[in-house]
Amino acid sequence: MSAPNSTAAVWRYAIAAAVPLIGLLFIMWSLSSLHGIFEQEHDDANQELQARRRALVQFAVKSATEILQRDMASAWPLMQRNLADPLLASNQYVYIVDGQQRLPRLSEWASYDDNRIRKLYDSLLHSEALELIQDDGSDWSQRLNLFSEFKLAIGSGNLDDIRWAFRRIREFDARANGDAQRTIAYMLAVLDYFQSHSVPSAQLLGAVLRGGGIVDMENRRFGLQRRLLLHRNRFNRDDFAFLADRIQALSSVLGVAVDDFILRLKHTGRRVSVPSVTTPTWTKDNWYVEPFAQNGLRGMRIRADELMLRIQNDMQFLGLLGDADLLELHVDKDTALANLNISVLSPHWPELENAIAQRFRIKTVLLVSSALLLAGTLLLIAYIVLREQRLLNIKAEFIATVTHELRTPLASIRLLAETLQRKLSADSSAKDYPQRIVKDIDSLGLLLENILSFNRLQKNQWALHIQTIELSDLLNHLEDDAHLLCDKPLSIDRRGMDGVILRADPELMQILFGNLLSNACKYNDHDAVCVCMSVSEGSLSLRDNGIGIERAHWRRVFRQFFRDAPARQRSIRGTGLGLAICQKIMQLHGGDMMIIDSGAWGTEFTLQFGKVMAGEIA
Repeated sequence: MSAPNSTAAVWRYAIAAAVPLIGLLFIMWSLSSLHGIFEQEHDDANQELQARRRALVQFAVKSATEILQRDMASAWPLMQRNLADPLLASNQYVYIVDGQQRLPRLSEWASYDDNRIRKLYDSLLHSEALELIQDDGSDWSQRLNLFSEFKLAIGSGNLDDIRWAFRRIREFDARANGDAQRTIAYMLAVLDYFQSHSVPSAQLLGAVLRGGGIVDMENRRFGLQRRLLLHRNRFNRDDFAFLADRIQALSSVLGVAVDDFILRLKHTGRRVSVPSVTTPTWTKDNWYVEPFAQNGLRGMRIRADELMLRIQNDMQFLGLLGDADLLELHVDKDTALANLNISVLSPHWPELENAIAQRFRIKTVLLVSSALLLAGTLLLIAYIVLREQRLLNIKAEFIATVTHELRTPLASIRLLAETLQRKLSADSSAKDYPQRIVKDIDSLGLLLENILSFNRLQKNQWALHIQTIELSDLLNHLEDDAHLLCDKPLSIDRRGMDGVILRADPELMQILFGNLLSNACKYNDHDAVCVCMSVSEGSLSLRDNGIGIERAHWRRVFRQFFRDAPARQRSIRGTGLGLAICQKIMQLHGGDMMIIDSGAWGTEFTLQFGKVMAGEIA
């Protein structure tokens, strides 16, 4: 039966080694999982920070879109006035219809080189009245005829005729659709001739130069200042400069407003490079443009810094940005408003990012420190356990060696004591000394056997030899050796024990019951020791009449070297191994042993065997 016992020992050692290993693996898995949680927290915190940035950027982009569209709607009436009135500034707006740029007005020149408009002006101004008359029926011949009549009226000096002739020229000019080049030169020549050969009303000439009020412009009766600006691209540079100088000089002489005309002459627009868009767009040249009407595009020039400041102030007012936070726009290409590249610059972002990284580093350092501390603790525990095991092995070997060495001299001493007892049996002076020597040697022998048995059981070196045992035969043998176990009369009540059979190791069973009977004798105040045994439902009960065991110690008495004797019983010899050996033997047989009850009347034990054979209790 040694193989099963060795296998069980191997399994016990394997389990004992696996438990700390499993614990270590579990702790390492826990630390790894905890590190994963820390990493997830770090990533979540960074993602939350980035989400806040994206939310702020989205809010800024939406605000920019709303502000620009609102400003465009507010600027549209002024843009319409700019479209109608060339004296108004137009460089801040763009308006394109069918691919033609209407705003800003372009300063492009015609390609002719003969200065014919100036020559026409000189010809009209210095020709005699009769030289201007033509009869081909064209609008231009009618203009020349009206100018001829006007010169004749001025020559007559009749004011009514002069006013009537001038009125007819104005009405025809407003009604006819002549070539802008000739009509502007024509009207300018008329005004110059009128001012130089008569004393006209400044208000009358000023209306022709300036263009009157809004009603005049709605009826497209533009003054010469506006007409020249509107048709700038019909003249070459020299003719335009000549006409502009004459209009400026005449306006100054007549006291007509001319400053805005001069300003528009100096500040001319350039062609705007605007993409064909289908959605509101911010161009790389800082124009906001949007589709308008059919085949139309309107927009306005914007300053990115001013717009960002407006949005920034709004977001600070709403508590979305701090006082030190800034918005920055990056535009290097034409971009739809929904895709504007706006950055939120805040001194708090790096601080928050550093705080997140710092928390992660601290947690990681603590985790690594815990792992190192755990590893060091486990190594220390392993070292201590190994050292303790080594000491225990040394101790066990020492005990085994000493007890084995003591058995031989004890046997010799007992032999000598028995010889002395026989030879001095007739000598009354020797009294019972030899007998007492033999008894003490037997007690010491039993003590050594207990120590050796416990040492072998503790080291799992006992090879079980399972046999069929008659319990009554075992008890008979113990009663025969009762004088070795007890100084008092010992009686065992074993009624009902006949026929009870155990499958167990005989030697271990003898040690088991021997220790129980020995304890019943040693820890007993009565003159006689009485032990009652019974069998019931697969367990064996043993009850003595000893001094009892305190309830608080019912579990502890099965520990090695523990003794529950009261102060008056401390002189009782013993090692505290008896019940520990009993418990170990029961466990080795797959059973268990426990205290059922205890008091001043004694103690009751129950022994539950893992393998019991009996006719009555099987």
